[in-house]
Amino acid sequence: MKRNLLILSAGVMLVGQALSAVILNDPFDYPDGGLIAVSGGLWTNHSGTLNQVEVSSGKVNLSQSESEDVNAQLAGAPYRGPTLYASFLVSFSALPEGAGTYFAHFKDATATGARCRIFATTNGAAGGKFRVGVANGAGTPVNVPTDLDLAAEYVLVVRYNTGTPQSALWINPASESVTGDRADATDTTSALSITSFALRQSGPNPGMGVLTFDNLKVGTSFNEVVAGSDPRLNPPTLTRIPDQTIPANTAPPPVPFVISDGETPAASLSLGATFDNPPLVSEVLFGGSGSNRTVTVTLSPGRQGVATVTVTVTDGDNNTAFRNFRVTVGAPALSAIPDQITPVDTPTSAIAFTVGDAESDPLRITLGSTNQILVPVDDIVLGGTGSNRTVTITPAAGLSGQSRITLFLSDGFNTVSQSFVLTVFPTHGVVLCDPFNYADGSIVANALFFWSTHSASTGQTGQTQVVQGRLLLSSSQSEDIHAFLTNAPYTPAEGWFLYARFTVNFSVLPHGAPDTFAHFRNTGNGFGARVFAATNGAAPGKLRLGISNNAGNPSAILPVDLETNATYTVVTRYKVGTGQSTLWVNPGSENDAGATATATDNPVLFDVWTYAFRQSGGIGALAVDDLKIGTAFSDVVLSRYHLQVQTASGGVEISWPAAAAAADYKLQSNETLDPAGWSDVSDLPAQQGDRLIVRILGFIGNRFFRLIRP
Repeated sequence: MKRNLLILSAGVMLVGQALSAVILNDPFDYPDGGLIAVSGGLWTNHSGTLNQVEVSSGKVNLSQSESEDVNAQLAGAPYRGPTLYASFLVSFSALPEGAGTYFAHFKDATATGARCRIFATTNGAAGGKFRVGVANGAGTPVNVPTDLDLAAEYVLVVRYNTGTPQSALWINPASESVTGDRADATDTTSALSITSFALRQSGPNPGMGVLTFDNLKVGTSFNEVVAGSDPRLNPPTLTRIPDQTIPANTAPPPVPFVISDGETPAASLSLGATFDNPPLVSEVLFGGSGSNRTVTVTLSPGRQGVATVTVTVTDGDNNTAFRNFRVTVGAPALSAIPDQITPVDTPTSAIAFTVGDAESDPLRITLGSTNQILVPVDDIVLGGTGSNRTVTITPAAGLSGQSRITLFLSDGFNTVSQSFVLTVFPTHGVVLCDPFNYADGSIVANALFFWSTHSASTGQTGQTQVVQGRLLLSSSQSEDIHAFLTNAPYTPAEGWFLYARFTVNFSVLPHGAPDTFAHFRNTGNGFGARVFAATNGAAPGKLRLGISNNAGNPSAILPVDLETNATYTVVTRYKVGTGQSTLWVNPGSENDAGATATATDNPVLFDVWTYAFRQSGGIGALAVDDLKIGTAFSDVVLSRYHLQVQTASGGVEISWPAAAAAADYKLQSNETLDPAGWSDVSDLPAQQGDRLIVRILGFIGNRFFRLIRP
């Protein structure tokens, strides 16, 4: 493209000069959100689950519980021979696990060509601390022999000779000649043509910990990426220019941006622009003065398509910075689709989305699946007409796993896409069921040690009581109990979803800070989907429930006020592979509104063995009943499926969503609504589209129907 040729030309010329250009500079000063989206295409995905790398408060969040890997292209690439330098700021909030692993590196144009890998590890570090290291390629890293602290910020600087290849790593260096707090890689690898800098997420064991990543700068000299004694080496700055999407035959408005430099007055900074689609873009004009400038793109009449515009700013010392933004003209509209889950051997429901086009061009939808074994494209079925469409997915029989499903919408000029992850999870049915119908007294004793104590204050072991078939929990007691799940453990690598359902009735309000009373557990101190009781945000005399992935405080509270002396059904979902947790109260469907713990509540993954109830000073007093743990929502909750009845030739047709599998539900009829008068309908349902239909011939008189799960 024209844009890349110009940048490459400038890059080669400047490398040989004393004052050369920074080839990547990203302060991550974006709005909060997925890095790929908010960076305007500067960062792209090359591996893992899309849109997991996020920006929050101007910093990138990287976690060992996620898998997305992203990269940003280097101006003037490819590099094979010159030495590249990178500096960035890191702060770890959770330690690496196991031997640790790498979280950043230079890379080539493939998804696997990683060089100058930067590692985090606890190997050799004191308890509660960690170290960083570097490897040239896939070999063992050499660690800097300096212990680092959580919640502290460190500047890491790497040097990578793209021709040798050889790597070095510094912590907070003042100059390139510093020998302390430094490591030089020793493993042998081959040279690659480096095109980008990459961020990686991997874990949990080994895992790279949890960290924020900020102020990335890549250049061809140490002084370009580390503030040195010569201020003339510092490049100018150029704020982000947002992408523009407009209908055809519309004039784009001027877009403001800000430029500055430490040495050259803003009025003396030079601006330039290139673009890669001359038939669409005729020229790029600049306006404004001083630091406050504007850019306006002039379009050719009657054209549709996409152009990438590169704006460069050059200071008086010939240092250069640049920003890219895209102009999309006449693109169709395709609504986002959230990630979906479904049990093994279960089609999804008809997932709704919308399409549109301002120019009324004919629209065409095509489909993609990253896991053709699990989800063949032929088993993704589109439905609907006009603006309102649906997609229904049938996973391959007997298989579990994940596939990224992508819908591509084209109007003949532009193609837009929306992706979502379908998780097909394994099932074991109900893995714990307890109606607490024991004799009054200690549950540990009266349940014959089906429940066990794992924590209690002195003299309180065995005090957790069952009274009239309900488990009583109180802030005046401290005994914590657990019961093992059938077929445990449920490991993070196996992709399980675990659902817990129970009823609660509070007789005394919680008090003080939110406190937890139920959670999934391993055999030690692993916590998942912790359920909290709180009065935070509730009206006087009422309470609310909250959820956390792992933390000791809820990261989400369901905004529903609950009464004392009233019974509610509580359902939680715990994704064992990621630690993500969701809470519902009185749900009839998994699509009902609930509260999902936030990404800032970093989960610690573990093998799930048990479900536990906890007693502590802030929970108030409550009764728990009808506990059921399962591996699908339908295992623990009878969903509300609405029957449709209509007349048909010689009888009636009764239908309901196909998600209620015929093997799991029965249709019953009753002529009088007498509770004893329900009987099974002998006619078997047949599936048509996304519904199951039963036809009853010879129907005469009045009759009531219901759908039940045995």
